[in-house]
Amino acid sequence: MTLTAQRPNDRLVTEQYGVQLLPPGTEVNQLHHASYGRRLLPTLFIGDALVVLLFVALGQFSHLTWSGLVALFPASFPFLLAWVLWGLILGTFRAQTLRSIAAAAKSALLAWALAAPTGVLVRMALLGRVSHWSFFLTAFAFGGAMLVVWRAIAAWIASRR
Repeated sequence: MTLTAQRPNDRLVTEQYGVQLLPPGTEVNQLHHASYGRRLLPTLFIGDALVVLLFVALGQFSHLTWSGLVALFPASFPFLLAWVLWGLILGTFRAQTLRSIAAAAKSALLAWALAAPTGVLVRMALLGRVSHWSFFLTAFAFGGAMLVVWRAIAAWIASRR
C-alpha cells in the first residue's frame, strides 16, 4: 500500500508518530504536544483519583473520623464513581483538556459541578440518610478547588513539554 498526500500542499510525516497526513500549516511539534497529551491521560486519571482521595481524607481528618486507608476507599467511592462517570461523559480525560490552563480548569470545574451532587446522592443512598446542605457546599467548593488546581498544574506541565 502506498500513501500519498491527498492535496497538493499536504505532507506525510513518518517520524515517531507513525504515518500521518499533515495539512498545510501543521507542524511536527503540534503532533508532539498531542502525543504527549495522550500519554499524560493515565497520569491525569491517577492524579484525579488521588485528589479525590485526598479531599475525602481531609474531610475525615477535619471531622475526626479518620480511621486509616482501609476506611478511606469506601468513603471515597461515591465521589470517585461520580467523577469517572461524568469525566467519561464530558471528555474530561481527553488530551484537549490540557491545551491551556483555562481549558483544564474549565473542564475540571464542569465535571465536578456534576460529579459533586452525584457523589453526594450516591453517598446518601449508600448511607441511607440525607446529608446536610452544608456537606454539599463543602464538597463542591473544596473538591472542585482541589481538582481545578491539580488540572491547572497538569496543563502547565503539559505546555512546558
